[in-house]
Amino acid sequence: KSASEVSLKRGSAFWLERANTADLTKPIILAGRYVAGDAPAPTIGVGWNLVGNAKAGDFNFSAVMPKGANDKIIVPTGGAPKIYTYDANGWGYAATKEVTIGSRTMKLPYRKTDDNIIPAGHGFWYVSEGNE
Repeated sequence: KSASEVSLKRGSAFWLERANTADLTKPIILAGRYVAGDAPAPTIGVGWNLVGNAKAGDFNFSAVMPKGANDKIIVPTGGAPKIYTYDANGWGYAATKEVTIGSRTMKLPYRKTDDNIIPAGHGFWYVSEGNE
């Protein structure tokens, strides 16, 4: 293994502190998949990839193009995570909104596409089911 590779047991975790703070605008990408033998881990590959946003500012992932047709972006929240999928209009997730007609209030499903910001210092999962 090279000096830049670290092996962890399943269920373990670590914090990665950036040594070079000259450009904090680039995200940190950790390949979250099993790599057999000495095969190098890709920057973003098939499986779960943890992407950490640097502390320089918010990150808008609207321009990120998916690698495969079924790719997802999963954003942790205080409750259930937001699970984004990609279609011709970009990234979005299933949400509901309350609509009141007369005295009746209903929750209607819709696709929310204007909430693609990752705050500085936070991260998200990029899940790729496509080809590397």
